[in-house]
Amino acid sequence: MKKYIKMLCASIVVLSLVMGSVGQASAATMKKYTNARFKYSIKYPKYFKVVNKSQNGDGITLQGKGVSLAMYGSKPFKKMTGKKYKALYKSYGMKMKKTKVFKSGFYYEEEHVTDRTIYYICYSKKRKVEAGFYITCPKKQIKKYRKFAAKMKKTLKFK
Repeated sequence: MKKYIKMLCASIVVLSLVMGSVGQASAATMKKYTNARFKYSIKYPKYFKVVNKSQNGDGITLQGKGVSLAMYGSKPFKKMTGKKYKALYKSYGMKMKKTKVFKSGFYYEEEHVTDRTIYYICYSKKRKVEAGFYITCPKKQIKKYRKFAAKMKKTLKFK
């Protein structure tokens, strides 16, 4: 019995070391984009390469593994809430497949012929600016990039 307990303890120690190194490896594979104009930052995977930077400092567009990622900031016309974002985007005729409204932001997906775009927008009351990103990926990869967007969303920080 003691032998099994020792084996179990040793297994737990080894597993925790392995899981710890996996967590460090995934953190090491991230880059940080900082937008000086709108005072926010966001992390994204290193495999994305910058293909376009806006001249006025609004944001950047990246591509990697057949996926497009854009990060941007702007000054909205007035204080925005999740409900106001949803109403505004619907008024533009957006075909929202999946939406989630939260206090100061909005998440939605838009379906196109061959791909799908995931949008995330967040409003900073303190700065009176919005920041967000959108990911355009093939329809067959939408589940993967929903998870990806959820992780990115957690890294968006206003300064």
